[in-house]
Amino acid sequence: MKRTIALVAVLVVVAIGVGIGLHVWSGPGLHGVESRASAAGPVAVAPLRVAAAAPVRKTLRRESIQPGQIEAFEITPLFAKLPSYVQKLNVDIGDRVDPKQPLVELFLTELKDEIRQ
Repeated sequence: MKRTIALVAVLVVVAIGVGIGLHVWSGPGLHGVESRASAAGPVAVAPLRVAAAAPVRKTLRRESIQPGQIEAFEITPLFAKLPSYVQKLNVDIGDRVDPKQPLVELFLTELKDEIRQ
């Protein structure tokens, strides 16, 4: 008895699933949409008018401004030949630098002591 009830329940679930599947996957002809459209006759659609402009020759500029910064691939530490202090900083971050332009002026304490003697 329990086996029969289980079999009937499975068959009902399968039948419902098949019915839903046919409803979802079937084309519009099965729902009667085509028959209603063809019964009304051909549908008149008004033509769409589009105005076109005359071509003009000009230079196209493609420009994109994005925020960012450039970082070095390698970092090389700089060392002074003599122990000293920075007296004057000649350039700042973002300044253009010439190849022979001095970046800083150094103050040598040992050299000042030697000059006094």
